[in-house]
Amino acid sequence: MGQAGAQAMADLLVYANKAAGAARAAGAQALDGTTLERIVCWYRGGVAKGLADNQRRRTQAARDGLRLARRFGRHEAMILRFATDLAVAFTNNQSEVRHEVARYEWTHRKEGRPMRSAV
Repeated sequence: MGQAGAQAMADLLVYANKAAGAARAAGAQALDGTTLERIVCWYRGGVAKGLADNQRRRTQAARDGLRLARRFGRHEAMILRFATDLAVAFTNNQSEVRHEVARYEWTHRKEGRPMRSAV
């Protein structure tokens, strides 16, 4: 994906995360149809832009962008699951949570500060 395509995809994911968070906070079971349709169309447009921008280019960046756009296209349902199923968080990577706790504790131990209890 070129810079414009990558930025568009990043903007989309931020927008979708905010929309899903607002819907969860409002107690909704799902995003409204208009918002979800906008997210899906934006997503597919970003994939199409990434494919179009990187076709017939021979640089390593173009090959990487094309590979990324193809993967985004193949894994649409998985990537947008947090927007289509509000029970799924934007990120549910528990290893990242444990890593953050371990880093926090290591930093505090190194600096001689008291540690909080594990999350």
